[in-house]
Amino acid sequence: MGKFRVRFTEPQRVGDVMPPDVLVSEVVVEADRLVLVREGTEVQLDVGAETVAELRPVSEEAPRKTRERAMNDGAAWTEHEIESLRAAWETGPKTAARVKELASLHGRSVGAIRSRLKALGLVTWS
Repeated sequence: MGKFRVRFTEPQRVGDVMPPDVLVSEVVVEADRLVLVREGTEVQLDVGAETVAELRPVSEEAPRKTRERAMNDGAAWTEHEIESLRAAWETGPKTAARVKELASLHGRSVGAIRSRLKALGLVTWS
């Protein structure tokens, strides 16, 4: 016999098992078999409970896009690149738009620029 945890998206009445005014949001079901019935009586699947490793809904969301990697993503910073970044930051505006511009110029992500500026002691954000 296997145990299955069933979580509902909203509270449910559980037939004759509980009083009619009791709603549950989760139940544990013990069963020997998992049977999928479609359109009334047509059995689509009938397997022993011990063969089921996981039972959960499948998301209908669109697949997440993977982020496009910056040209120098993961590459070590050169001394020239560090000094160029330092000079550009010290002489330009200290804005999010400037960080984005520097990321594009250096072929780095915005996060990489922010991290490098912090490591250089040029900013104090967390």
